Amino acid sequence: MEVAYLINDSIYLEEERRSFEEQQVVYNQIVKTLESKYRIHSDKKTFTCICCEQPVSMVLRQDKFHF
Repeated sequence: MEVAYLINDSIYLEEERRSFEEQQVVYNQIVKTLESKYRIHSDKKTFTCICCEQPVSMVLRQDKFHF
């Protein structure tokens, strides 16, 4: 899934990735930025599924970012 809740916000990883790419940011810098912004929340299991509200983890693969 591309969207998860973080407390009361919806986080769209793939949308953030595309936004960075439009700004010509290289892949490694995109990953570094999103890691510093969100990894702690993923590790603490504070991201939740928008459907079932179960904890989900962030995955930053080269071809697609998702939970």
